[in-house]
Amino acid sequence: MDYNIAEHLGEAPHPKEFGPAQKEIISANKRMLPKLDRAGQRAQHPKVHATLEATFTTRKLEGPGNKVLQIGLFKTPGETRDALIRFSNSNQFVDNPQAGDAHGMAIKILDVPGEKFEPDPAVEDPEKGTFDFILINNETFFQGAMEEYTFLNRIAGDFLNFKRNGRGWFRALVSAIRLLILTKMTDPEMGKAITNTSDQFPASPLFETYFSTTPYMLGKDHAVKYLVKPILPDETVTELGKPDEDENHLNKKMRRGLLDREHRFTLCAQIKRPEDTHLGIEEPDKPWTDAETIALADITIPQREILTDAQWQIMRFGEETRSYNIWNVTAPHRPLGVLNRLRREVYRELHRTRTDFDGDVYE
Repeated sequence: MDYNIAEHLGEAPHPKEFGPAQKEIISANKRMLPKLDRAGQRAQHPKVHATLEATFTTRKLEGPGNKVLQIGLFKTPGETRDALIRFSNSNQFVDNPQAGDAHGMAIKILDVPGEKFEPDPAVEDPEKGTFDFILINNETFFQGAMEEYTFLNRIAGDFLNFKRNGRGWFRALVSAIRLLILTKMTDPEMGKAITNTSDQFPASPLFETYFSTTPYMLGKDHAVKYLVKPILPDETVTELGKPDEDENHLNKKMRRGLLDREHRFTLCAQIKRPEDTHLGIEEPDKPWTDAETIALADITIPQREILTDAQWQIMRFGEETRSYNIWNVTAPHRPLGVLNRLRREVYRELHRTRTDFDGDVYE
């Protein structure tokens, strides 16, 4: 695979020992998969608050330096497409503001033309014509190095296999001790990064700002990180307050919020131009705090006047079969960096596993 296009942006060469790490992460995530009463749910971000219908409208970019960014998905100003947005918890199956969690926003744009980056001609693409963004409500990824990412997935696989499935208690205990030693004694900075990512306390998923954390190409000369920020009216109260005594209180906050009004977000890009050598492609655990930020599109979730339980279930459409993948993009937008390349087959294999109910996992 040729990555020369992005060399001047600082993307590392393909690792020589890539396959074993990828297989180990897939194995760890398969252990995380809920296999009992929640079988078929995701290993990562297993709890969905709702999958909502929305619209995605591209903006016109002013200025000669920005018009070159109007390519691919953002080529035509004012173009509106339908979209689905999945709001989720990263770890917890219940909304527990005392424990905190990371929270996700996965966006699937529909009816997008153009070839996917390196499509497999031998396999029919079930997501043909779609384009995905996957974001969390923290600016940085919890780790930047492939070795540490692999290690943390291994520990999470053992711990969550026991927590979710009651299996492998001894491996879970050993992994918990190793993680405690690592984050408290060996590498406390990693512990802080994990805490910053996982201990988020949103008032509502509709009030949060979400980040891609990892970078993507935008054409041949620029790299970007994406963020999606809400457009809030002046009277919005975003404090958490006392949560409902219910495991679905964030779901209820969304339902009440959608009864009041439509909710709008702006999708922005933090731009890394070729001369911005200080913005690291291979450091998703570091923020691009001084990067130029440009609004590329508007997202609108319409107001819902009536939301019965049956209608709300319809809005969870595709939870069992729908997938979201950072590699489900067209060629001008390919993911950048070792961790993104590492995650490519992980996403595909986990989706196949949980939809096919592989016998070696769901025994």
